[in-house]
This record gives sequence, C-alpha cells and structure tokens, in this order.
Amino acid sequence: MNQEQKTAVPDLALTFPHQPDYTPRMWGYENRRLTHKRAWLAGMALGVTTIVLLFAIFALHRWGGNNFHVVRENEWYRCTQLDGDDMEVLAKRYRVKTLLALRGANPDDNAWYEPEARAAENAGAKLVVAKLATSRPPWRSELRTLFQELDRVEYPVLVHCKHGSDRTGLVSAIWLHDYRGVPLDEARGQLALLPYMHFSFGDAAAVHKLLNEYEAWQRANPGDNSNIRDWVKQHWFIEKEGRALEPWYDGVMYKPD
Repeated sequence: MNQEQKTAVPDLALTFPHQPDYTPRMWGYENRRLTHKRAWLAGMALGVTTIVLLFAIFALHRWGGNNFHVVRENEWYRCTQLDGDDMEVLAKRYRVKTLLALRGANPDDNAWYEPEARAAENAGAKLVVAKLATSRPPWRSELRTLFQELDRVEYPVLVHCKHGSDRTGLVSAIWLHDYRGVPLDEARGQLALLPYMHFSFGDAAAVHKLLNEYEAWQRANPGDNSNIRDWVKQHWFIEKEGRALEPWYDGVMYKPD
C-alpha cells in the first residue's frame, strides 16, 4: 500500500467544535433582561399615566363639574354647590320646589347663600338650610333641624353641600331609607366613589359614623323597626361641647338612657 492509499487520519483539533461561548450575549440572556426591563418601565409608565388620568377625571368631576345625579325622578336630585345662575337653570329644568343646602348660612357664607336665595326665588323654589359638617359626625341639634325639614319638604328636592359628595350622600341615603323604605345597605350606595366622588376615609369618613352606629343598633335589636330619624331621637345625643340638649321638634325632651 502506497502513501496515497493510506487512510488519512483526521486532525481532531480541526474537526471538534470550537469551545462553546457561555456568555449571556451568546445565549440571548442579555437581550431577555433588556426586554424585561423595557417592559417593566413601559408598564410603570402606563400605570403612572393611568393614575394621573383618573385623578384628573376625578378632580374635574368633583371640583369642575356639577356632580349632578337623579336619585329619584321627580322627587330627589343631588349636586355640588353651583353659582346662582347655574343653580337657577338646574332648578327650573327639574321643576324643583325645595333647594336643600347642607352648608352654613352665617355671614361668612354669603358668597353662596345670597345668590342661591335669589336663584331659588327666581325658580319658584324654597331655600332650606340644614347645616352639617363633613369632618365630624352631625350634632343632635343639626339632625333635629334636618329631620324637621325632611318631614315637610315639597318635592322635587335638589340637595347639595360644597362638592355634592359627602354630606349630600349621607342625607340622600337617610332620605331613601327613612322616607322611601330602601334597605340601608342599598341606600348607602349614595356614599360611593363612583359616580359620586365620595372617599370613605380621612375627614370624609366621619359621615359614616351615624349610619354605622344605627346599623350596629339594628343588628343588636332585630325586633325594633325604628328608622334613622326615630333612632336618632331616642339614642343619638352627640352635641356641640357646651351646648345644652334641647327638646326634639315634637316638643319632647328626650334624654340618654
């Protein structure tokens, strides 16, 4: 056998694969990390944009709009504080007979009170003031005035506070439950974030204390069918510090148990 006929022995150094490259770039790990980082940043940007947009919508609706809602057609409407002209237009449009304002009517409030009084007169409605607060539970004397007015209002009613969210929601819930027989859990829907822009925390959470205590009393006394008005008359004695308790508007002097 000559040299040409001999089988060539392969050069193992040439035929073996090259040494594998285990770097992240070789296997795509680096690209995956970059893709995940970009997706995370995009998600964060989308989340922040959504939050900002929702807050802008909330701010526009609560502070820039009229927060107007129909609670019961031809009976009960609710809104934010409007200027005199806008309040007059709304009252005329819905043939309102009673404008129920839940803000104070002292001299410092003349900026809204006097224009609203003119709006009510021009619309053929009666302006009724039953002052409540957002940052604390209502006093007994305030609730006495409120229920006295609710007992004799002429419908339709348009109720409002400053933003139409907290005090307005509380009074709307009371009206639905006491005067239209709506179950309390359903009536409390008037105190909701959407569509009424009510937050159930912070200072505004104080408007829930009255309903929470009434609800707890109902659970403890299932056989008693007293509504909120009668329960307040008999059991709610929170009053301004230093102010003496006064008779209820029925003339009876109720006292704590």
